[in-house]
Amino acid sequence: MSEKSEWLTNDQVSELLGLKYSTLYTYRKRNTLPEPDTYIGRTPVWNRKTIEEWQRNRKLDSIEVVENT
Repeated sequence: MSEKSEWLTNDQVSELLGLKYSTLYTYRKRNTLPEPDTYIGRTPVWNRKTIEEWQRNRKLDSIEVVENT
C-alpha cells in the first residue's frame, strides 16, 4: 500500500513547529528552512516528512553544540 503525502503550507508548518509565522518567514529568507518540495500555484508547500526530518536534524545539531561547549 502506498503512503499518502501530506502537504503543508507556511501556516501549517509554523503551527507544526510551534513557531510564529514571522519566525518561519525569517528562516525561509535565511535559507535555514528547507526549500519547498513543490508549489501549488504560487503557494509553497512542504511534505510533512521533509519538515519532520529537518526538525529532528535541527534538534540533533543543537545537542551537539551544547555537548561541545
